[in-house]
Amino acid sequence: MPSLGPRVPQQSGPVLSSWELIELSYEAAMAPELWGRVFQALGTLVGQRPTTAVLRGFGPTRYINCESPEANFHEISPIQVFTTKALSRRGFVLGVVEGKVIDDWGDLPSEASQTTALVLFNVQGATLDGASQMTLRGALPHVLRSIQVHFTLEHFEHEAKSLSACLDTMGHRVMVLARDGSVVFLNTAAKRCIDQASEMELENHVLRCALPSDDEALRSLTERALDAPDQDAAVRLSGGITLFARASGPGSATVFLADADTTRSLSPALLQQTFDLTAAEAEVASLFATGDAPGAIGERLELSDRVVRRHIKTIQTKTGTKRHVELVTRLLQTLPPLDRPL
Repeated sequence: MPSLGPRVPQQSGPVLSSWELIELSYEAAMAPELWGRVFQALGTLVGQRPTTAVLRGFGPTRYINCESPEANFHEISPIQVFTTKALSRRGFVLGVVEGKVIDDWGDLPSEASQTTALVLFNVQGATLDGASQMTLRGALPHVLRSIQVHFTLEHFEHEAKSLSACLDTMGHRVMVLARDGSVVFLNTAAKRCIDQASEMELENHVLRCALPSDDEALRSLTERALDAPDQDAAVRLSGGITLFARASGPGSATVFLADADTTRSLSPALLQQTFDLTAAEAEVASLFATGDAPGAIGERLELSDRVVRRHIKTIQTKTGTKRHVELVTRLLQTLPPLDRPL
């Protein structure tokens, strides 16, 4: 989520209607630089200056000077709010707590309460006229809700960045694809793999393959994952890259990439210790987790297809997984980076 911007100087302007203020608030949830205008509009409706908006329930209490709003909720200001004793019963104007409009100071929750609240104060103890009171009573619950949306989106963005960094550190190549092949999410490791691969490329945020047969296989992979959410889907491209996919939400699939160079990146010895596998099971798990099909594993280890599949079943039992994609994910999640052989 981008910064909410620097201090916004007070500008006189038309008083917004309830619907205009509501619309502006929800726009600000998606475009944080607009929050300065939202709080200026609140101050204009109160009429008297300075008006202070107190925001609770989103971490530390935040104090926003509506005359010159810090459109960054993370700064606690201004100090003069305390020296002028604006946050008092006399200065209380109107508030909204958990979506309910509060008209009386005595109904406000305590400072220690974790409830979400937006409360307006004015050092001069402003009395709202009928039109302003009606506008604020209609708009304030939506302003608080839009602020909640803002912080939720900010949290999700932070989590996405943290997850991407974690996956990169572990060497996992992960992307999320929509049904049409457009990339919803792509971590750095996956992007690096695609950039270095000759059979795939990103074109206008859509993953495409150089060979028509590979491109068709990629589209089929996403379709199969989405049409059968409870089943695994995998495909091996002509250049050696194997893609594992499973549905991760409405219209999107999470895809793990394993290229031919990572075949022996997972240490059988560590797999054996981590999951209490036999030596033979660990060898099979090492190859299976990095993209080899049961037939290829059998050829490499000189085992029959039946024996390889029996080992995979046993490995699933020991790792607590039921599907192949879950097994691969479980193996990768508990191991050091794939790009750093043990």
